[in-house]
Amino acid sequence: MEFWFDISEKLVRFKKFTGCSLFLQADGSIYASLYFLKQEKGALKSFAPAVESDLLEKQLEKIPTDIPLVLNIAGHGVLSKPLANTTKVENPEDHFTEHFPGANRADFLKECWVKDGKGYISILRKEKWDAIRSLLEKAKLTVYRLDLGYLSMADFPEFFPEKEVLFANDQKLSFSRGFQIEKTVQADFNFFTEERISATVLPAYAATITAFMNPDQLVLAESINEQQARELKLKRFFEYSLRIWALGLFMLFGFNAWFNFQEHQEYDLLFAEFQQNKQQLNKLDLLRTQVEQSKGLIEQMGWDNPAPLTFYADRLAGTLPAKVKLKVLSINPKDEALSKKEKQWVGRQQELIVRGEIFSTASFNKWTKSLSTHEWVKRVDIVNYNWNSTKKTGEFKLLINLNDGHEMDAIAKD
Repeated sequence: MEFWFDISEKLVRFKKFTGCSLFLQADGSIYASLYFLKQEKGALKSFAPAVESDLLEKQLEKIPTDIPLVLNIAGHGVLSKPLANTTKVENPEDHFTEHFPGANRADFLKECWVKDGKGYISILRKEKWDAIRSLLEKAKLTVYRLDLGYLSMADFPEFFPEKEVLFANDQKLSFSRGFQIEKTVQADFNFFTEERISATVLPAYAATITAFMNPDQLVLAESINEQQARELKLKRFFEYSLRIWALGLFMLFGFNAWFNFQEHQEYDLLFAEFQQNKQQLNKLDLLRTQVEQSKGLIEQMGWDNPAPLTFYADRLAGTLPAKVKLKVLSINPKDEALSKKEKQWVGRQQELIVRGEIFSTASFNKWTKSLSTHEWVKRVDIVNYNWNSTKKTGEFKLLINLNDGHEMDAIAKD
């Protein structure tokens, strides 16, 4: 399935994005600004005038529904704090408790930016995001990317090295001594080559730039819009495929019509058209068969229902000690021997493969023993275990056999 999406991304990369900057007010109102950016002949250009700040309800009708929407949310309720002594992009969950003690991590969206040993974390309550998403869905808008605060502008010096200061809403962004965010009383315009962008529109502009450049320094903890982004890509892939098919069929029928008109009598023309239609029907039947086969494979691999993966990920995370880190979780892994024999993908049912890293052998041994006590676990086997005494770390691979029928019952109870 991942290979399928890789193909679609290479064939139909998005050439246009609508950037939308949402600025939350203390009274609950939301102001929106819009920026429209396209990629043409290797350059990024605006394809419509920017829309200055106004109430979101008034701006929704100005947002195209057929162009991917990239969203930036800032203002009241979006909190940003600097990170210290961090050298790589880590899971924002790792920084949340340290920088926001007492807050329930499940109630917030979290986003991190890290570069050159410095970084920021931004958070937003999920209930606010749910309200915003509801408005967008009513307007038939699909979010391709979501950024919090002003982290999407942190890498602007790479694209505009002459910029040392930018203004976004009521914030001043400085780059001369690393990326810094500070509140300002008076926000000025931002000038880029021949374009002047206001402080309210800048976050929308930055959202579109980020969507094209996709910097690795920006990490959103929750996959809020991953499924919607994939659906957009898949829809666009099929639209392009249908256009190519339609064009090919049109050219094929046109050529044959012209050839038969020149060389054959009416009987030969009708017979040729009959043969062509029969061929297309055979292709249609073949495509239907392939679709059914693919559907069966997807159902067998469990990709049509993310609930089991979520269930086991939650259960394992709940048992995980501090000195054990999970890296890979695979449900019904591939049965190599049976797949080779059947000449198709076959999974080993009722099995989990878990890979990860440990920092304490005692914690690992205690954790593996405790797993066997859970009602959804039938047996736990250590497939592979390597401990580096010098680095005081190790890697492991577990095979967990599951009790039949427990998975769906437990998920239904949840």
